[in-house]
Amino acid sequence: MSADGTWHASVRTSGRPASVIIWTMNPKPNPKSRKELIKQVHDSALAADLHERIYWIYKNKDDRAKYQDTLNGYLGFFASSIQAHFIAIVVILYAIYEDRRDTVNLGRLYEGASADLKASLETDYNRAKAIWKKNRNSAK
Repeated sequence: MSADGTWHASVRTSGRPASVIIWTMNPKPNPKSRKELIKQVHDSALAADLHERIYWIYKNKDDRAKYQDTLNGYLGFFASSIQAHFIAIVVILYAIYEDRRDTVNLGRLYEGASADLKASLETDYNRAKAIWKKNRNSAK
């Protein structure tokens, strides 16, 4: 963990290293600048991506075969780790897509975008928002 309370990790998938911030201990709910807001959403998306990569390393048949002895030797750890990475993906994505104005999320980024940028992103943003609302409502 770094001095600012951020955890860093590195994982190798498909021969490519992926080093990203996996969790921020002290997220700032009201960033002082647009640049800080963008960085926080970006870091959250990278964190979700890393957890998803690790989750699929555990679940992928080819990777499992390479690590089967280790996985079996620490079955309790890896069984709970698989679930923890999946939960982390869901929680991080929930935070990114929620629509509260007092949190760091895509809606706040979209609201503050220039008219030109909003126009170019409108279709994708509205499609993602519709999927988010549908999934959120079906979970209630």
